[in-house]
Amino acid sequence: VASAVRDAMTAAVEGEFAGPYAGGAKVPGVRTAGKSGTAELAPGERPHSWFTGFAPARDPRIAIAVVIENGGSGSSAAVPLGGRLMRAWLERFDPARDDP
Repeated sequence: VASAVRDAMTAAVEGEFAGPYAGGAKVPGVRTAGKSGTAELAPGERPHSWFTGFAPARDPRIAIAVVIENGGSGSSAAVPLGGRLMRAWLERFDPARDDP
């Protein structure tokens, strides 16, 4: 089951249709996995934005969860922030970043 979830989360960031959703979390040169979401609230309130992800996908060294209250859609707020945080961590603490 964990393998299937990992593969689905990798496709959400790396796959053909990832671009408008979780694709913004892609760490260059590293297979990245993640899932974005938008938690709708009461009418007239901005939704919460969230993203959870990890990298490298097959041998994770960083895992992250981002929630931005009233941040809007997941893809526009939490996804890019999650990607930037994972990239910064990998560049600082794991510069080799290979993912077989």
